[in-house]
Amino acid sequence: MLQVLLKKQLTERLSVFKKDKKRTDVLGVLLTLALTAGLIAISVIVLERFSNVYCAIRINGVTDVPARQLELLTLIYAALFVVGVLSGIKNINFALFENEDRNILITLPVKSSTIFYSKLLTVYAQQLIVSLITLLPLNLTFATVTGQSAYYILMTLVICIVFPVLTLSFSSVLCLPAYYIKRSLKSKYLTSLVTATVVTGLLFWGYSTILRGVETLMTTGEIKFFFREETMNAIIGLTGGLYPSNIIARVLLRVQTGKNIGILIATIIGAAGLGFLLVNLLYVKASQSRTAPKATAIKAKKPSKARPQLLALIIKEFGLVFRTPSYAFQYFSVAAVMPLMVYFCMGIGSDLLASMVFTESNFELAVFLILMFGALTNVFCATNISRDGPAFFTLKTMPIKTEKILLSKIIFCSIISFVSTLVTCALVTGLKYVTPGEGAFLFFVAMLMSEAQICFATRKDLNRPVFSTDEDCEVRESSSTVSEIIVAGILSSVLLGGVSLYLSVYRGNFLGENAALKIMLFTGLSALAIFIAAASYMHVGLKKTFDNLTEGD
Repeated sequence: MLQVLLKKQLTERLSVFKKDKKRTDVLGVLLTLALTAGLIAISVIVLERFSNVYCAIRINGVTDVPARQLELLTLIYAALFVVGVLSGIKNINFALFENEDRNILITLPVKSSTIFYSKLLTVYAQQLIVSLITLLPLNLTFATVTGQSAYYILMTLVICIVFPVLTLSFSSVLCLPAYYIKRSLKSKYLTSLVTATVVTGLLFWGYSTILRGVETLMTTGEIKFFFREETMNAIIGLTGGLYPSNIIARVLLRVQTGKNIGILIATIIGAAGLGFLLVNLLYVKASQSRTAPKATAIKAKKPSKARPQLLALIIKEFGLVFRTPSYAFQYFSVAAVMPLMVYFCMGIGSDLLASMVFTESNFELAVFLILMFGALTNVFCATNISRDGPAFFTLKTMPIKTEKILLSKIIFCSIISFVSTLVTCALVTGLKYVTPGEGAFLFFVAMLMSEAQICFATRKDLNRPVFSTDEDCEVRESSSTVSEIIVAGILSSVLLGGVSLYLSVYRGNFLGENAALKIMLFTGLSALAIFIAAASYMHVGLKKTFDNLTEGD
């Protein structure tokens, strides 16, 4: 039975490659692969250029290359370990609580332990693939740059297999506390929203700070001077306490090999045993919660005030999103952090343009960044229809016009986009990256593109809605519509912002007089044309598609 369940899950994973699958998100798979390849390539290039410089740093006039290699490898594995543990917690919780097949499997004559083992092995297989994709390029690059032996290559292959076990062991231990934290925050909508927004902002601030540091150090050539004695002592102290990453680094670099291999094995056995027991208890609890009857407390509610239909529908959209933590994060938190993303990237991009091509093209750079981050922020409109779940068909039976139902969804998305874009453009203008006139034009172009994306995504979701079968009707898996609007948004930002930036930097003389005005004219007319095309796509055959959508689809 374990073999059958594993085959079932493998078949589901590979079903993305079936040609007859109507809703296959092939574009999403390609986008993920391209993004992963890009991140790995950037990481390899940075590691290649940074390794020799860091290993050549002297402390008290003495160069200690093995010590620097150990510190660098420890920091790399510490970052990968944190990402692996967080990913493991997410995958375990999804397998136990959020996978749509759980309600079916629990009714079959299959032991709970068998289902549990199949889920855990599947999660390990996922982590193993990620481990091979990330660790191999980084370790091989480090080996090439620092001249490691064949032992290092052999141990790299072993670590690629062992590392997912280690991260999943710690994930299993932390899975239970994470479950209870998530459960306690589930009904505290405002607290969840504020926490998610603050954490997202802090993460992006940390990422941008690292980028700013790398940009400053690389462009000024002061990287060696940055690692002063105080800084190096802090790094040495930090890496000494980054357990178990420092143990893995010592095993790879043959530092007290026998002792550190023993510590690593003992850590894996201990954490895996404890984690297995905790996750098993968590799975039993999850299974019991699905079979036990749920008591529902009925509270008397005050009669609602009569509202116009359109206003009531818009309020319904806000309430649905606000009361679903994952939706609130995707819709509100990301939109709230968008100004911060543009602010950090504008600072770094402006400095790079000034130092590398000796020109200021802040307006064109702002067009590119605002349109790109705006496209990524507006991804939530891809579930405008799907997030209603089966209630959508109830909504269809009400005496409400089709246009009014869809208009409420578009207005809801537009309000969020309007506020986020307005704050972003005001921030860029207030920091004097652009003039007030350019800031107003930026807002106009960004809103045109945002409305185009919302119209396009709403119609695509209406054509192919993905209604969740879960009790809470929450859409947890991305559809092909999400990938399509992400690609369309990125291409649009490249077309308008990227081309404008290219013309400004490299073809300013070619455009002749009033080059800036010509670039603005190109940007504005292109955005208007894209909006008209998206709005036309939205309206052609709209009522027929809406009426033909039935609950069996």
